[in-house]
Amino acid sequence: MDATGYLSLGILLLLWGAQLKQRPFLVRHIRLVVLGVISALAIMLLWQTHRQFLATAASPPPLKYLIPPYTPLSDFLFSMWSRLLSRYGLALIVSGLFFGLVKILPKRLGERWFEPDEPYLIALGVILAGHPHWLLYLGLMLVSYLLYALGHTLMSKKQERVSLYHFWLPVAIVLVLLSPFLKTIPWLAAFTTGA
Repeated sequence: MDATGYLSLGILLLLWGAQLKQRPFLVRHIRLVVLGVISALAIMLLWQTHRQFLATAASPPPLKYLIPPYTPLSDFLFSMWSRLLSRYGLALIVSGLFFGLVKILPKRLGERWFEPDEPYLIALGVILAGHPHWLLYLGLMLVSYLLYALGHTLMSKKQERVSLYHFWLPVAIVLVLLSPFLKTIPWLAAFTTGA
């Protein structure tokens, strides 16, 4: 796991603790939390890009020719996009789409399906799981929902609305912890954009 993976894991653990112990605080400040998480990820990714640039500049001649003044800066930035930045950039786009769907659809259908801060937790889970792990994240959430709803229905003998509020962050934590092993799955590796 790289430094960004450890940052994601730390953020998810802190958010999960806040969700369990300080929910009123989390609900009140969820927008600031999302902005803080996105900012922390952006700073970490810029720092890793800068470190890679300096490491390449200090490398022996074959590698140092991969950065300016020998090649355009766009070549280095494209290389960093495909190896590092796309994982979170694409996940940010996908999380924005899901956030919009989760905020708009329930209002249009006239039902309340989610807790007020749940769309933010979904978006954070997608962002911090990264690309392409958000595919597994949403799949695992669907399986979790089906199992939880089935178990709840069988135990209570009633059909009630079940909430996945307490599942979004733990599933993301599991995926971040398993990310080194998930890289070896061939069909998932086909969705990655770089090395």
